[in-house]
Order: sequence, then C-alpha cells, then structure tokens
Amino acid sequence: MFTQTNNLNAVANSPAGAAQWQSSLNGGILAAVNQDSRDASTAIARQKETQCEDGATSGLTSCSTTEHTNPGLASLAQTQYGPVRKTPGDSSQTGNNSNDSFTVTQNSRQDSDSGSTQSNVVSGGFHTDGTGTVSQS
Repeated sequence: MFTQTNNLNAVANSPAGAAQWQSSLNGGILAAVNQDSRDASTAIARQKETQCEDGATSGLTSCSTTEHTNPGLASLAQTQYGPVRKTPGDSSQTGNNSNDSFTVTQNSRQDSDSGSTQSNVVSGGFHTDGTGTVSQS
C-alpha cells in the first residue's frame, strides 16, 4: 500500500491585509506505483490533500473551514492550487496476470475565505492486466 498525504494551512492575522498562496499550478502531489510479478499482485495507492487558508484582523490561532464572507482585512489575496495526480503513464502492474488488482483512492479539499482563487485538478489512472478502480472525492 502506498499512502501520500499533503496538509497545507495558512493563517493570517493582520488588519492591514495579507497574501496567501498554496502550492502551484504544476505542484501538488503525484504518485507512481509500479509492480512486476508473474503471480497475482495487489496495488493500493491513496492520496489525500487538504488545503486551508484563513485571514482575519486578529485572533486566529488555526485555520478554520468556516466561510468568512468579510474577514475585515484591508486587503486579502488567497490562491490555492490543488493538483492530485496519478496518471496511467505513471503507474503499472506487469507480469500478464489477469488476477492482478489495482485500486486508487484520491481525496482533495480546499477551504478559504470568500473571494479567493481556487483551482483543483484530480486525475487518477493506471495500467494493469487485471482489474482496477479509481475513486475520487
């Protein structure tokens, strides 16, 4: 089993304003799992990314997932990029066994204040001679 977790939190306390940026357009997390066996094999890849940005004039001690429609800052710029990728070319099972199994589970969540910019790409795939599933949320 392969598990990949990325937790990003940004907290700003400033009446003057703040700029918060998480990840990049080509950043995020990428998984590659390769198995080669003539016997039946099982591959499980799990990816989870959570991003949270929160801004206020004062008093924040942690990132809140509660939407703030007007956090009161003079200016607030929040940008989140959340790519989670596991593409077919990155992962494979070889060995020509029809009993092979490949499972991919991907979860991605973004939270920020209103007016922020969010971009999220979740892609999953693999190659196997057996069966497989991809689930995303």
